[in-house]
Amino acid sequence: MVLLMKSMGIANVTNFPYPTHPGEEQLRAGEGLLTMLGALETGKGPSPTITALGKTMAHLPVSPRFGKMIALSFTHGVAEFVIALVAALTVQVNQWSNNSI
Repeated sequence: MVLLMKSMGIANVTNFPYPTHPGEEQLRAGEGLLTMLGALETGKGPSPTITALGKTMAHLPVSPRFGKMIALSFTHGVAEFVIALVAALTVQVNQWSNNSI
């Protein structure tokens, strides 16, 4: 959610008028994770700004960690393998525990 909001140009996500505010601590943790992943960068104002990698990740309908994997896979020429891996990792665990297998 934080990455999507940053990609839409909302600079300060903590002051956004949410219907149910997630809490400043959770928003800061989200910004911290995105900064660690390289999707946001600090030092250009009071709140982190989105990077080129972050803009690419925001377009992908997966979690930020998987989004970074997919975005970087094109650079390294292994996109088809990483997309298959991400697809396998996003399958719910209870689907694999079927007794008929």
